[in-house]
Parts: sequence; C-alpha cells; structure tokens
Amino acid sequence: MTPQHIAVVLDGYGPWAAAHGEPESEAYRRSFTKQVDVAAWCHAEGVAEVTLYVPAPPGPGLDEEWTASLWRRVIDGIRHPRSGTGEVTLRHVGDLSRLPDRLAKELSESRFDTRSVPGRFGVNLVLGYEGRAEIVQAVRAMLHTAQEEGEDLGKIASRLDSERLGAHLPSAALPPVDLVIRTSGSRRPAGVLPWHAAYAEFHFAGVPAPDFTREHLLAALGAYAHRHRRFGK
Repeated sequence: MTPQHIAVVLDGYGPWAAAHGEPESEAYRRSFTKQVDVAAWCHAEGVAEVTLYVPAPPGPGLDEEWTASLWRRVIDGIRHPRSGTGEVTLRHVGDLSRLPDRLAKELSESRFDTRSVPGRFGVNLVLGYEGRAEIVQAVRAMLHTAQEEGEDLGKIASRLDSERLGAHLPSAALPPVDLVIRTSGSRRPAGVLPWHAAYAEFHFAGVPAPDFTREHLLAALGAYAHRHRRFGK
C-alpha cells in the first residue's frame, strides 16, 4: 500500500550544524536542496503527490537574495528533465504577503501551476505558510461569499460542513495527506496542511534533514504499509 500524498518536513538542520561544526546556513542549504532528491525518490516509489516543507530558522531570518537563489535552484532542479520527477505539477503553498518583498517577487515569477493534470506527479513547496491562518482565511472567504449571495447568518450556520469550508481553503486543490514524515526525531506536528493531514499517519525519522536518504524514505513507506488506518475513528 503506497500513500498517494506524502508531506515531508525536513527539519533538524540546527542540531546537524552544531554536530558537524558547520554554520546553520550551510545546514539549511543542504536541507533545502534535499527537496529535489525527496521529490525524485517519492516519484520513483509511485507516490502521486508530495508536499515539502523546510522550517525557516528562528531569529531575523536568512538573506533574501541567498534564499531566493535556493528557491531557484530547487524549482529548476525539480523541473529539470533529468531530475527523476518526470513531468510535474509544481505549486507554491503559502501566502506571498507573509514573505519579504524580494522572495515574494521571486516566487511570483516562478510560473507555478494552478491546476492539476491527471496522471502528472504533483510537488508542493511550502513557504510563508501558517496552518491555522489558512483555516481562518477559509472561514472569512466562505462568509464573504455567503454574504454576496444574500445568505443570513442562520442559513450560513445551518449549511456549514467540512466540505463547504474545505472548498474555500487556498490549498483546496490538494488531496488529503496520507502520510507525514518529519526528520530530526521531533515528535510533534509541524503545522503543515492541518486540514488535509487531519487523518494522516505520522512517521518520525531519527535523522536530521541533511542526512535523510532514500533508505529512510523507504523505511517510512514500509511502516505505513503495515498500518491499519482508522481515519480518526
């Protein structure tokens, strides 16, 4: 049983930097560019869609131009014919208004896809995203739509269900997440796609992102194959 949609949180670059005597920026670079490899590995294993997230470091943040150059490298790497990902539907998940201007401009010019193509591998890159904020945004959008259609509050409340609310999420086009993999050994959710991952299985790899390999991915897929999914029941 292969999960159709995997979310991979590539974390742990801080401890990796400390253990190897490297600057955190180098550990972050290794973690960030690892997204190209993970996408190719998932595609090779028959996964239909993968969402990739590298948490930003705390503090004042990284240099905008340097971070933008990493984005260019990852985007070009995933789209390259020899990347091992085949033809991809490449999306950005997040809010550009939450990002520094230089980085937002880089992403807005990256020609991300807005629609899925049946049978094409999906890759979703996360930046400038906050899970709770996305759900709040969906509630606001739903209420504004209902107001424009002349519905009163009571009618809105009576018609509210998960399907209607989910349709207003900025990430509504994404399928449910089947498996969340988090590197570094941290055993907590990362706040990525909480709506889509509500019934997902979790796997916590015990290595930091720079050391994550295809073998670690295969171990996560093997563990998933032996689980009995209950979908919240």
